[in-house]
Parts: sequence; structure tokens; C-alpha cells
Amino acid sequence: MTSYKKFTFCLVFCSLLIIFYMFTLQFSKTEPAVKNHNELNDISKATQPRHDISLEGDFKLNSGKQPENIHSGKWSTRPHIIFVLADDLGWADIGFHSNRTHTPFLDELARTGVKLGNYYAQPNCSPSRASFLTGKYSDRTGIQHALRPYHKSCLPLYHTTLPEVLKDNGYTTHLIGKWHLGHCREECLPYNRGFDTFFGMLGGSNDLYQHMKGSRYDMWDMEKPVYEFKGQYSAEVYASKAEYLIANYSLHNSGKPFFLFLSFQVPHEPQQVPQKYIDKWESYSYVTHSRQQKLFGQISCMDEMINKVVRSLQRNALWDNTVFIFSSDNGGPFVNGASNFPFQGQKRTHFDGGTRVVGFVNSPLLPDEVRGTTHRGLMGMADWFPTFVEGIAGGKMGRLDLDGINVWDSIRKGQPSPRKEYIISVGEECLNQSSRNNTKYWDKIGVDPRTSIRRGPWKLIIQQTHGVPQNAPAEVLLFNVENDIGETQNLAFEYPDVVRDLRQRVREYCHRKVPIVTFQGDSMKKPKKLVAPWGCILDEDFVQNPIKG
Repeated sequence: MTSYKKFTFCLVFCSLLIIFYMFTLQFSKTEPAVKNHNELNDISKATQPRHDISLEGDFKLNSGKQPENIHSGKWSTRPHIIFVLADDLGWADIGFHSNRTHTPFLDELARTGVKLGNYYAQPNCSPSRASFLTGKYSDRTGIQHALRPYHKSCLPLYHTTLPEVLKDNGYTTHLIGKWHLGHCREECLPYNRGFDTFFGMLGGSNDLYQHMKGSRYDMWDMEKPVYEFKGQYSAEVYASKAEYLIANYSLHNSGKPFFLFLSFQVPHEPQQVPQKYIDKWESYSYVTHSRQQKLFGQISCMDEMINKVVRSLQRNALWDNTVFIFSSDNGGPFVNGASNFPFQGQKRTHFDGGTRVVGFVNSPLLPDEVRGTTHRGLMGMADWFPTFVEGIAGGKMGRLDLDGINVWDSIRKGQPSPRKEYIISVGEECLNQSSRNNTKYWDKIGVDPRTSIRRGPWKLIIQQTHGVPQNAPAEVLLFNVENDIGETQNLAFEYPDVVRDLRQRVREYCHRKVPIVTFQGDSMKKPKKLVAPWGCILDEDFVQNPIKG
């Protein structure tokens, strides 16, 4: 073979090798090797377009370049935490506790999660929220009453809050919805108490469409009022905002886990809800009052909004690494048509109808053996703080002196609860006789004079009978709530030793009680010295309580 032929042969052979190599390389890029079905699922998800969700809830598909790992579902080994709080939801006003209302999505979450059977909160709004965010009994928070509109005090600044500690452990923190822990000083606002972002209302109640309380508008995005939401129903706005946060989370947070406190305004008064939700209940013969129709409509709406939020987590591959908690802040009020059956009492009472609340936990991280069960162990609102930080996040709290106990293993493993007692209020047990006879502490500064504690099967309540003089002897009530779930049989005279032991336990706690934040009048009556755009003023003699705790 001549040199020319040899050269030609080598050239052709090399060209064929190059073509074959290029073909193989291209094939390997378009058809990656799949080792198992899970990897195949991850690949198929990675090719799907991202969902951008507007605040109005409209879906827009964006087929642009995807951020790395946006659909991997592996943002962090630490779970995302979502705490959804209903406002004034009665025990029997949820489908999985009663057949009088329908909440199909919440029912399914409860059915496939762990329901909470002995879970306690405070009898009204602000104290429950304070206990949740501080991990302390309400007597140590300074908040024992619902803060009035434009109340010039707030959750005392010496408290370290749950979102602050979660941030220290690498979480981003977000509040959507109702705050109600004071807002008349800049340092009291949610984004100065540990939340990276805040969208919602600062007060305790307003028009659910117009977002007005009197002449004041109360819908905020951080420090700015957002008037474009006037006329939109608050539950729908909050759900859409949560969808937006979730759908765009991967673009802004560098893989950090997030904590979302989604705080609905429903089914709290005023009883407003889109007509389509009221119409659902017109055909039910047992729904005979318009208040019940509106109540059930509000609850149906909330159920649908929570459905949207969870579906958004699933679409964005975040659900598999999320722990989802649902709770009410207190029992339901009768005036709104609420029911706390089979418990006695309602919102603002210390009977179980006011303090034992709806709650459940759901997460793909829960073992199969606990799904569909009810956790009967005792727990309370203050327990979420250490449960979130130490239990779920696996983080550290430092040397915080909390009343809350980490109950995560009890929930996810079905173990007995480490909590043996829960103090709802120390009340007048911690007051001397002169204070008990001083009507100022009842009427002016908002102290709850009632005592209540749950230990084992026993529930002790010490309270004044409604309508009698305030210096009248207190009524001592003792119930075995395991045998008498309706708290109908007062056993105080039959078990004086139990009464004595429980009263002594409360008195032992008295030294930990802190002064409450005081009522200082309605600041709207003094339209000067504004310190914030929403119209609050600061009295010159106002001094933040310096007690550390």
C-alpha cells in the first residue's frame, strides 16, 4: 500500500472514530443512566416548568432556566416548618371531631397525621400567641389579656422569640396573617421580633374585606400599608401570599429551611365570608341560623385555602421535607354559633371548651406506625418552641429558661409525653389579700384572676362566680377530665388532698410570674406624638418592663 493510500485510510478511520465519539457523547447527554425509579421521578420533575403564583392566586407558567435543585426536594436535611393557626375554632367545628361541618382537606391531613387529644392553649387570643412565640406560660409573658386596638404595650422586648432562635439555627422566618401582640412601637413589630418577612394585620380584629378597624387600615407588607387588597377576603389573600412565598422560595433563600407562621383571621368575628361558601350550607336542615351558615362558610373557606397551600408545597417539591402543624388559638365562642362539644365552656373560659383546642401534625417524615393515631399525652402551646427548635430542627436553644417541653418524640414515635402538668393560669393564687380586694386589678390592668392547672387526669379551676361581688369567696372546682370529659362533677370536696396539692403547685410557681403589660388607654384619643404611621402614640411615662426571663 502506497503512502498516499495509507494516509487516506488513516484519515477516514479517524473521522469515523470522531463521529462515533460525538454521537455517543450526545446520546449520553440526552439519555442519562437511571439507577432506580426514584431517580427517574426526580429527572421527570426537573424538566417541568416552574409555577409562579401571584398574590391573587393566578397561575403563570414560566419555562425559563430552572435554579439548581429547584425540584430536588432536598434543600436541607432540616425540615421546613409550617404552623397554621385558626382563630376561635371550636372543638366540634372541624370535620374530624364532628359531623356537623365539612372540612375534607383538613380531615385528610388529620387522618394521615397525628391528632392531638390533650392539647391546651390559653382561653383567648393574645396570651396563646405570646405563649407560642416565647415557649412560656402566659403568666411569664406579660400578656394575659387580648390586646385592645392601639394598645400601647406589646409582648415585652426582653423575651427571646421562637423565630429569633430558629434564625440562629439557620432558618428563614415568615409571618403571614394576624399578629395581635402589640404594634404601637417600632421595636414591637413582627419584623423586629424575629420574622424576616411579615404580611398581614397587626391588630386583633378588623373587616375581613376592607381591612379596616374604625378609621384605620390594617393590612401591611412589612412597614407599608397595602391598599390594593381592599375588597379582597383576608383568608384568600393570606393563602395566595403563602403560595407566592412557597413558589418563589427557591429563588431567594439559598437552600435554607423556612419557618412559616400562617395565622388566619377566621373563623373570628366579624362573620364575613364569600357568598359561595355560605350557599354550601343552605340545604342542610340542621343549620338553622345565619350565624351558623357564616361560621361554617368561614371554616369551609379556610379548609380550601389550606388545601391550596399544601398543594403549592407539593408542586414545588417541598412537601416531602415539611412538618405541618394545625392548631386553634382557643375554643370557639357561642355567640358565633361555635360548638366545643363534648367539653363545657367556650372562649374566655377556663373549662376545656375554652382551653383544650383542635390540633394535629402531618408530615411525610412521620413513621407509618403513628399515622392515623391520636396522641393522648399532655401538651400545650408553650411546647411548640422547644419542639420546633430541638425536636424538628435539631437545633440549639442556648440557656433559655422556658416552660415548654420538647414533645417531638412523643408525637412521631408514639411515646408517652414528658409533660405531666400544664399551668393555664396562676390567677389569684399568687395575689395577697389586699390585691384580691382591689377591683383595679380586675377592671383596669387586665389580670386574669382565675387559676387553672391540668395534672394527669385532674383539672383544677379556681374562679369567681359571674355576677357576684369581686371580693366574694372563690369557687374551687376539681374535675377528673378522663372520666368526666364534660367537667360536670365537682370533686373538690371528695378529694381535698388533690386540691391542696394542685394549689400548692401553683403557688410554687408564683415567683416566676411577671407583671403584665398595662392598659394605657386608647391612643386614638390623643392624635399627637405619632411614632408610627398607623396612629399609635407613646406616653412619656411609658417604660418597658426591664425584668429578664
